[in-house]
Amino acid sequence: MDPAPTPYNPRYKGGEGFVERKDIERIKVFTGNHQQDRSRVGYPQAFFVSRELLKRVLFPEEFNKGVATQQCNGLRIYLAQEKKGAEPYLVIVGTTYSESLQRNIDLLPTTNKDEVKGAAQVATYFMIQTDDKCPSNCDVDGRLYTKR
Repeated sequence: MDPAPTPYNPRYKGGEGFVERKDIERIKVFTGNHQQDRSRVGYPQAFFVSRELLKRVLFPEEFNKGVATQQCNGLRIYLAQEKKGAEPYLVIVGTTYSESLQRNIDLLPTTNKDEVKGAAQVATYFMIQTDDKCPSNCDVDGRLYTKR
């Protein structure tokens, strides 16, 4: 059995939005550091996800007409690989806050109504997988792009 994870107190719990020019410059340094560090192991600089797919994750109620759904309060973004040493891709799922667990939990697709206790109809939660990444789909002239 794996040991319990070490508690981590994030600096930007739940994320933080930025609009100032100074913030763009600071984030450019951060993305550049990561991109240069990861370029040795073949990690992409960024991924692309369409607006339409993000809407399906963020607003499950719009795609589950007449079925009770849990509200999506955010996104969880996983880095994933099909096998060890393979190119990474992203998996994006919606989240909702669980009062009983006192944390955000993933809203995962459910195809079997038996998985949802007492549900007459099952809500469908959308999940995204993408390997659409830099440099093949990238704003190479963008300020957050780091030329290698």
